[in-house]
Amino acid sequence: MPEPERMNLPAGYGDFEPFTVESAPDWDDFEGTLERSRNYWVAVSDEIGPHTVPVWGLWTDGGFLFSTDRMSRKGRALANGGICVIHLESGDDVMVVHGRAERLPVSQYEAFVAAYDRKYGVLLDPEDRAQVIFRVVPFVAYSWLERDFQRTAVRWSF
Repeated sequence: MPEPERMNLPAGYGDFEPFTVESAPDWDDFEGTLERSRNYWVAVSDEIGPHTVPVWGLWTDGGFLFSTDRMSRKGRALANGGICVIHLESGDDVMVVHGRAERLPVSQYEAFVAAYDRKYGVLLDPEDRAQVIFRVVPFVAYSWLERDFQRTAVRWSF
């Protein structure tokens, strides 16, 4: 379970309510949103610069799993344990996850393919070696509700 703390923001962001761990939003609520989401944005950086694309994927067991072509820009950027940012589409109900991508062991491909098919109705080929499946292990996340930013803006440390 990640540890919540108030985000450290400049004074221009408004007056924040006092923060206690007990007053923090429930991580399980945000994790549920991550699990139910359909579209996720993945941001990476490489020698060309920043690159952000939408993907389908699975939030499961505290991490984000998705597949991509090994030779895609994001695939190449993440090939050796690259850092990336995952975020949802909404600017009103915000969840941003920073993490390190690791290749999912081939022994776990079948489970990923089955769960992906249940969620999206798309059966991936686990034998397709042009594809690579990554698991993004979070190290920090940010969340807030735009309508109640001063009370809900939280930094989660994993």
